Amino acid sequence: MQWAAGSAALALVYYALARVGFVVQSPGINASPFWPPSGVALAALLVFGIRLWPGIAAGALLTNLLTLPFSGSGLLASCLIAAGATLEQVVAWALFSRLTDNRRSFERIKDVYWFVAVAAGSCTVASTIGVPALWLAGIIPTRTLGSAWSTWWLGNVAGMLVLAPPLVCWFQNSTWNYPKARRVELFFLVVINITIAELRFGGWLRSEVLNSLPYVIVICLLWAAFRFGPRETSTLAAFSATIAIVHTWQHLIEIRSGRPPETILAPFIGSSLTANQSMSMLQVFISLVTVTSMALAAAIAERKRFEEELTAAERRFRTIFEQAAVGVALIETVAGRFVRVNERFCKLLGYTVEEMGRMTFQAMMHPKDRQENLNTMQKVLAGEIREFTAEKRCYRKNGSIVWLNLTVSPMRQPHENHEQHIAVIEEITTRKQTEEALRTAHAKLQQLSREVIRVRDSERQHLARELHDEIGQTLVALRFNLQLLSNSGTSDGQEAARFEDSIEIVDRLLAEVRDLSLSLRPPLLNETGLGPALRSYIKEQGSRSGISINFVSKLDETPIAPDLALALFRIAQEALTNAIRHSGAQLILVSLGRDDNKVELLIEDNGVGIETQPPEESDQRPRLGILGMQERTAALGGMLTVRSMSGRGTVVSVQVPSKQPE
Repeated sequence: MQWAAGSAALALVYYALARVGFVVQSPGINASPFWPPSGVALAALLVFGIRLWPGIAAGALLTNLLTLPFSGSGLLASCLIAAGATLEQVVAWALFSRLTDNRRSFERIKDVYWFVAVAAGSCTVASTIGVPALWLAGIIPTRTLGSAWSTWWLGNVAGMLVLAPPLVCWFQNSTWNYPKARRVELFFLVVINITIAELRFGGWLRSEVLNSLPYVIVICLLWAAFRFGPRETSTLAAFSATIAIVHTWQHLIEIRSGRPPETILAPFIGSSLTANQSMSMLQVFISLVTVTSMALAAAIAERKRFEEELTAAERRFRTIFEQAAVGVALIETVAGRFVRVNERFCKLLGYTVEEMGRMTFQAMMHPKDRQENLNTMQKVLAGEIREFTAEKRCYRKNGSIVWLNLTVSPMRQPHENHEQHIAVIEEITTRKQTEEALRTAHAKLQQLSREVIRVRDSERQHLARELHDEIGQTLVALRFNLQLLSNSGTSDGQEAARFEDSIEIVDRLLAEVRDLSLSLRPPLLNETGLGPALRSYIKEQGSRSGISINFVSKLDETPIAPDLALALFRIAQEALTNAIRHSGAQLILVSLGRDDNKVELLIEDNGVGIETQPPEESDQRPRLGILGMQERTAALGGMLTVRSMSGRGTVVSVQVPSKQPE
């Protein structure tokens, strides 16, 4: 129901203002050079929304029904004029809402220009529909069609330009938060504006010079634009227009009553001008003055808003700059002199702001980092890089060294030279010390790992030698003695059987000792090299497991350091053991080659892959085996890669330098 009540109220206001507009209607044209309903109707739509358009239609229809002759042609003309007036407002609302920010109307200069264009364009709708309707109804003659159309269009445009802006501005911002001094200033401004308009258009001053100066009212409008804003400026323009229209029409009435035009010293009044011409010239003047003052007020409002935003942005920047948790400095790019530094920057280096202003960043930098920083800055100046981040050492005021993470960004716009740049520093001394401690610990750990592997291999070699030389020879002697006792012929059948069983036990022990000795340190590794040793081991493992194991070697004739050969043999041994026990593979490929001073070992199987092994076989042994291979590879300065895909097997790749450091 609110929209219905609003539409009804708008219809009554439209009708009342239309009666006012008819007061200054030109005789014989049936069109008013100033039509207040057009401005009020547009303001209502902009403020309350398009839903009030029925109020415009009802008000326009009621106005014309009570004005035009009560006949069929008059009724048709009334309906057409009402439709044109409604369509005019709807078009103006749609265009203005789409082209401008309706929340802050008339506070941007482009919105003012769009408003003028929308008013001029949309007002052609009503005049183009209304004037032919009056002509078809026989109300106006053909000879007045042109003047009727221009008067109708000008009246609607003037109504929009003069009345819509102040109404919209006051509805959108009705607060009155001026201090007392500004209120007094505004009061005197209104009084002076009304006084000037009254003196200028009322004909009170008997001066032909002043009669030619109607634009003096612009002084007050400029005052309002600079000191207040679009709301007050448009309001004063409406006051001036009202006074000018009222007095000019009064002068025209006096002329009709027989007073000579020469006795009236007021703008736009003359013996050679008709009433319609005088009112039309007045509306053009009022419209131009209003638009000019509104555009100026919008431009000043934009500038003030920009200055406020700039001040707020500068305040935020200053707060961020001063309270940043990292050191921030503004530095001259060429000289390296500090222009501005925050407290954190000074605290990190131990200087005061005044001391920093007398220094350069390069002077604080460690000599080993200074030249590199200069080279990088040259790249920034040349446009090769936009910014850079680096870890630098600087001297504090007390002479100690501090590690800083430095980020440098030039302050420039595209295609502009950058005279200054921003340097952001963050202390990383603790992190660098921790990294150094970790590197030292890692190096010690690697050295310890290599030593453990060396000792383990040495013990294996010693144990293999002991098994082969001591235990093996003892077992051979024991077998020889048992064989002698068995062949002496002094034993009965039962004792002979026991001797034979003991000999078989000794044979099995000899075989196990031999296998254990070979697994600890294969003698072929020292005698023939890595390739033959691996070939022999792979052949033996293939016959035992029943898995087809292929071996390709390009190093049979290439000498390899003993430690490197042993490490690669152990890695291949561990990888093959894992593949045979856990992969379920039917084929295993082992290759040994050399490329770019690197020895490469590759073990590939077609098994189930590491991640898809059955839970009962997915124990920690394969993981520990991979860890052992990684340790041996790292000790050699190489790289181990394990790639596994579900159902598509596993590939173990080892690359180590062929020349090991002494």
